[in-house]
Amino acid sequence: MKLANTGHQEGHAFVGGRISRAEIEAVTPVIERILLQSKITLEHPVAESFLGSSGSDRFMCGDIDIAVPVDVLNIGGRSISEHPDVKSCSQHGNVISFIIEIPGGEISHSQLRNGLVQVDLIGGEFEWLKQFYHSDSKSSFKGAHRNLMISAYLAHFRVKTYSKEWGDTWVTDEGPIFSQKNGVCDRHRTRVAKADGTPFASKYITVTKNNSYNLPNSAVYYFGSCYAHAFNSFEELIQSIEECYDDEYVAGIYHRFFADYLKDLPHLNDDTFPWSLYPRLAAMRTTVLQR
Repeated sequence: MKLANTGHQEGHAFVGGRISRAEIEAVTPVIERILLQSKITLEHPVAESFLGSSGSDRFMCGDIDIAVPVDVLNIGGRSISEHPDVKSCSQHGNVISFIIEIPGGEISHSQLRNGLVQVDLIGGEFEWLKQFYHSDSKSSFKGAHRNLMISAYLAHFRVKTYSKEWGDTWVTDEGPIFSQKNGVCDRHRTRVAKADGTPFASKYITVTKNNSYNLPNSAVYYFGSCYAHAFNSFEELIQSIEECYDDEYVAGIYHRFFADYLKDLPHLNDDTFPWSLYPRLAAMRTTVLQR
């Protein structure tokens, strides 16, 4: 969860760079010391609380994500920001982010390594965070690709209602979502109207139900008993979608993925990822990029 900028000193921005697997092992005791001295207690040891690529076998990571109890967020930000080893600290929602030095950290401009790393403390239920931020080390894509494709897939089941008075603005939006807070659940949203009867752009009454915090169970619910693995990685999700749905339905999911979910995320939509492994996916990407 990289931040563009997390602080300044003498006019220079502190920005965490990339970190290698060996450096994560070296920086772990530093993180443990900061948390201990900031009186922050985790449910599990730091090394067991890594999320996403931080906890996988990938050689390089963009930052370090760590699962923490939600109540940590109420006390952690201020105590961490005052720690002498912390270059800068900020809090956004359920995430506390801070920058620290990597002991003996390598500096390489070509690899975006600057001797610093961003650490994100992410509040939530431990087992669900492990699933939500899972990044399969065998995958050629990021965990973010998997999460966004799950969201695009589930969005295809949602139904919106409209009214003549509001034109193209929907009144209700109902169906499944994939959420860090609510798991895989059914969400009903009703748009709120202003005093003059016109709709607010982003003000809703939201109700969720049937919340599931078990991705294998959710995969079986949507794909069938042979597909408990479907939400494990981007590749397994693509395979499951293409095996279970006709061409038109698959095209709709892929179009939504690129046009709605990746449109503002160029770092997840560049040519370094092997889109060509999936011809229908690659064709839709080309179509959306050309528009």
